[in-house]
Amino acid sequence: MENKRIPVEVEWLDAQTWSGASEEHEEIIKWKPVITHSCGYLIHEDKEKIIVSFMDFGDGYTKHFQAIPKGMIKEIKYLKIKRNKNPQKMKLCKGCYHKTNPNNISGYCYRCKRGKYNKETGKWEGGKK
Repeated sequence: MENKRIPVEVEWLDAQTWSGASEEHEEIIKWKPVITHSCGYLIHEDKEKIIVSFMDFGDGYTKHFQAIPKGMIKEIKYLKIKRNKNPQKMKLCKGCYHKTNPNNISGYCYRCKRGKYNKETGKWEGGKK
């Protein structure tokens, strides 16, 4: 399963802790684990745990992840990602080659259209029309 990115939603029981004022045992016994949901990419699974990546770069590197013990997991839902069959192709700005909306008639991105703000006059100057 290593280096595969499978989208999942994991329902699991999270532990509770308390570090405030002292509590009576009778009150503590009433506490229950919190049902928690984590969504991300399942990047590893073994007998003890699963690892869900929240920010995965697709090249074997991940930035944010969670290792969830198998004994705490109630359910794993395997998700399907719907891909847009007809994505809009972005246009490049005539001025700076920044990506711009394909429906943009002028051909300039918002930065080039706007120009620069002059603090003395309080106006935008040098923008493309």
